[in-house]
Amino acid sequence: MMDTLKKSFLMLIIFMVITGFIYPLCILMVGQWVFPVRANGSILRDSHGEQVGSKLIGQKFESAQYFQGRPSACGYDTLPSGATNYGVSNPLWRAQVRQTIEQYQTVNQLSKGETIPVDAVMSSGSGLDPDISLNNAMLQSRRIAQERKIPLSKVQEIIRQQSKKDTGLFQLPLVNVLELNLELDRQSQGK
Repeated sequence: MMDTLKKSFLMLIIFMVITGFIYPLCILMVGQWVFPVRANGSILRDSHGEQVGSKLIGQKFESAQYFQGRPSACGYDTLPSGATNYGVSNPLWRAQVRQTIEQYQTVNQLSKGETIPVDAVMSSGSGLDPDISLNNAMLQSRRIAQERKIPLSKVQEIIRQQSKKDTGLFQLPLVNVLELNLELDRQSQGK
């Protein structure tokens, strides 16, 4: 009996070392070697080389010179990330959406009848989406051009250059807000 316990304990230690240390270390090394940017969080840097955020996690931009991301129910905080969990029949949800629509129209100087993309007024399930639709970016382009005092055509060209196809079901063109704002900063500094 004691011999069986010793063998069992020895196997437990061996498998703990293999699965708890060796395997994770091998995966870490392969990740760092094959996908170094992704393995380190897809961190983006500004023109001075300073880290400004991850291209995978949305963040709030307060200045009118920057494109705004999707609304976030969690304030772009990664710890309590999530949605409001309000249903479409909830009066609080409807009031929030109406208020967000009015705010979006005001900030972007849009008329009341202009169509606004859904991603401009409704938060995502995680509250951390880094991308906005191409339509959303184009609606914000007038404000950006005005604030930065650059031609609208230049801003829209930067948007088109930064857009990419969504890998999801609908494959709509998306724009990463942080990458777009960094590119705008680079272009503005190069004037």
